[in-house]
Amino acid sequence: SLDHIQPKSRGGRSIWKNLQFTCLECNAIKGNLTNVEFKLLRARMVLDKVLNSLLRIRGKCMGAIKI
Repeated sequence: SLDHIQPKSRGGRSIWKNLQFTCLECNAIKGNLTNVEFKLLRARMVLDKVLNSLLRIRGKCMGAIKI
C-alpha cells in the first residue's frame, strides 16, 4: 500500500518524496507514526517477544530443578 513517510495528520504532504510502499500490515501498525518512531516500535515489539520467550524458557528450567 502507499504510505506517507511524514504522516498527513502531522503535516506531511502527498508528494513523491514523502511516499513509500509498505505492506498492509506494516502500514496499519505504523498509523500516524514517522518512520523513526515506527522502527523504534518494531524494535520494541521484537525485543518484547524475545524477552518473553526467554522468561518462559527460564521458568520451565527453574521449575524442573529441585533443590
